[in-house]
Amino acid sequence: MSARFDTVITGGQVVDPGAGLVGKMDVGIRGGRVAEVASGLDATGAAVIDATGQLVTPGIVDLHTHVWWGATYWGIEPDPVAARSGVTTWVDAGSFAYDNAAGFQKYIVDRA
Repeated sequence: MSARFDTVITGGQVVDPGAGLVGKMDVGIRGGRVAEVASGLDATGAAVIDATGQLVTPGIVDLHTHVWWGATYWGIEPDPVAARSGVTTWVDAGSFAYDNAAGFQKYIVDRA
């Protein structure tokens, strides 16, 4: 019989306002997706991540960033910061303007 979950995050303080979940719970992950959130999940055969003393949240979106590094005064290189921030999605809705459209086309659009 295979493991119920691939990975179980244990011991963390789950905060998921969208699902109405707040409290010390486990998060069971199967196939790269959250399969179950509950206390006392069976982690037999799963990789276990101990999140004791940590917050466990769904993906956090930062709606105000400037990550067009090298193109604007405010732009930062996102990769070294994003992975450590706990934020899964960054939205840069202000670095692009008419005066840097050619660079946006060449370095962002054409590479996408």
